[in-house]
Amino acid sequence: MRRQIINKIKILLSLLSIYFFSNFSQKKDFEEFSFDKLQCEKIIFKDISLGDDVQIYNDNISAIIEAKNLSKSKIHKIKLSDNYPIYHGCYDSIPNYNHDNNGEYLQFYDTKININSILKSNKNKQVYSPDYYLIFTGSIDFFEFKGNDFVLLSARDRRFFRNLERNYWILLNVKNKEVLKYFCFIDGYTIGKDCFGDFNNDGLLDYMNWDFLKDKIAFYSLKNDDFQLNKKYYIKLRQSKEQEEVTKEQGIVLLYDLFDKKKSKWFYKF
Repeated sequence: MRRQIINKIKILLSLLSIYFFSNFSQKKDFEEFSFDKLQCEKIIFKDISLGDDVQIYNDNISAIIEAKNLSKSKIHKIKLSDNYPIYHGCYDSIPNYNHDNNGEYLQFYDTKININSILKSNKNKQVYSPDYYLIFTGSIDFFEFKGNDFVLLSARDRRFFRNLERNYWILLNVKNKEVLKYFCFIDGYTIGKDCFGDFNNDGLLDYMNWDFLKDKIAFYSLKNDDFQLNKKYYIKLRQSKEQEEVTKEQGIVLLYDLFDKKKSKWFYKF
């Protein structure tokens, strides 16, 4: 009897040991990814938004009411920053779906840029529709990089039930009171601004496009006045076994957030 108890204890300890080391191994090989794991030059951002307690959009801007035509929609000039004259020209109602959104704009000093033109220029080249109606989230920052000045804005679709579908980064390369160039990325990292930096320390501004529903973080660098995709290097992600089972059984697409070091191709060894 005593021997049987000892054998059961040994089996239990063996199972616990296997469980512990297998989980330790999985944690070692597949840690949660963050940009802090990359050796890069950090960007110093300066918050130029109106502040957390300031409501950017007032009750004149509706995300529900649909105008019968464009003539029934009025453009309002919404202030976005206290530090710089940055404005969002947006409709007070959503124009009828038969009409493209050609009237909304982003303004920096005297320069007005059609928002449709900004969205069409997105570097992902995978998502665009003429009926996007953006609302800027209040995350507006200024930063300097290698002698160049930039304004970074984040935005979402302002319509109910669509404001969780997409997120947008809009980057303005500015000099004095002029916009030299603008860039747009769709469906990227939104938890913070750490997706921008010099991730391979080559002196170029980089952007890491982390779409949580994809298993790869794409790597872009600003070369010759444009962000170019580097197909040679990327960060590979994966899901946990539990996430994979839920996705398979319930058809729910869960986040890819575990760092797959072995399948990643980077400038140095992790």
